[in-house]
Amino acid sequence: MFTNTWKPIKCKLVKFRKTKLGNTVIFPRYAKKEIKYHSFFKLGNFESKVFFLCDGKHTVNELANNLFNEIEDENIPKEKVISETNNFLLELKKHGIIE
Repeated sequence: MFTNTWKPIKCKLVKFRKTKLGNTVIFPRYAKKEIKYHSFFKLGNFESKVFFLCDGKHTVNELANNLFNEIEDENIPKEKVISETNNFLLELKKHGIIE
């Protein structure tokens, strides 16, 4: 879990592309401090929204609140949106996509 005041930001070497297969994040992988190859991370609609809000200006709580307010399905509890946002941010952090 992240602190409520953390403001995630995309790493500078990360690129976003819209492809025929959907939204994709391209990020470098390192071997002995040199970029050896790139990895790809496919994003759905929810994940794309989270990714674009990782601009260093929004806290984790603000991200989750923005996403909750955009969701049209009233049956989805806010706690689920917060949990899904945190889980995805953990995944992005693990892959070095956000700082």
